[in-house]
Amino acid sequence: MSKETALFELLKVTDHNYFQIHYHIEKVMADKNIVLYYTIKRPNDQENPMLGVLLYSYELKLDQDSQLYAAIGIDSTNEALTDLAKQYQTFFKSKERTTKF
Repeated sequence: MSKETALFELLKVTDHNYFQIHYHIEKVMADKNIVLYYTIKRPNDQENPMLGVLLYSYELKLDQDSQLYAAIGIDSTNEALTDLAKQYQTFFKSKERTTKF
């Protein structure tokens, strides 16, 4: 479930351990730096049992799409803009174009 380093503890979130992870964050490891690694797609906010933790935390996204959105200043929660960026992936793959943003 977890891997510890000197800087933080890594917790792997799956479909089956939300309650356990949430308990550990709030009660057991409240004074530690924690990184949550999702092995699943993030649930929408209405169905996300970890929403409270997400709202008071910083979300680090390392996938290519999220990196692109950050580079060109698109809010990753804005589906209209992210859909548009996905539609024109070839255009946005050019570093020359993305650095102009």
